[in-house]
Amino acid sequence: QAAATVRGSSVVLLRNGGDLAIQSAWPPVDSLATSDWAAARWAQDRGEPAGHLTTTLPSASFQFRPIISTKGPMGVIGVAPGEADDVLSSTVDAALQFMIDQAAIAIERTLLVEEAGKAEQARENEKLRAALLSSLSHDLRTPLASIVGSVTSLRSLGSKMSKADRADLLVTIEEEVFLGLD
Repeated sequence: QAAATVRGSSVVLLRNGGDLAIQSAWPPVDSLATSDWAAARWAQDRGEPAGHLTTTLPSASFQFRPIISTKGPMGVIGVAPGEADDVLSSTVDAALQFMIDQAAIAIERTLLVEEAGKAEQARENEKLRAALLSSLSHDLRTPLASIVGSVTSLRSLGSKMSKADRADLLVTIEEEVFLGLD
């Protein structure tokens, strides 16, 4: 839409980590000139237009305008009018700025949906972790109770018990340990 509005070309650069990355372009491009990258970064960092048809880095092929959301700068949109010396009319300029503002809202909503999805996934992971720990705790509780009971009986009554009873308690301890490991 931006390319059609200026009757030329456009490129969208969004934050990717600490730098900008090409997300979309019309006509399609894979790279930009050094002067365009400099103008794009300047517009991103300062929140002001830079590049072609501006007083900041005018040698760039594109004029870059920041995409600013409620969370701050998200990237830039670069436009290059069809004719190199063409000045953007006030109508085209206003339409372009309206598109950029709408793009900022759409991008912010997309990022919020992604963040909500990540938060939901984290909640689900925490639920699963809690259920696993609860199950593990429950599965170990019975064998541990038997082991503790048998050890306590051996310690307090071991000398007063028959050899067969002591052997039974040791077998119980051994069996419960193996049950707890399964």
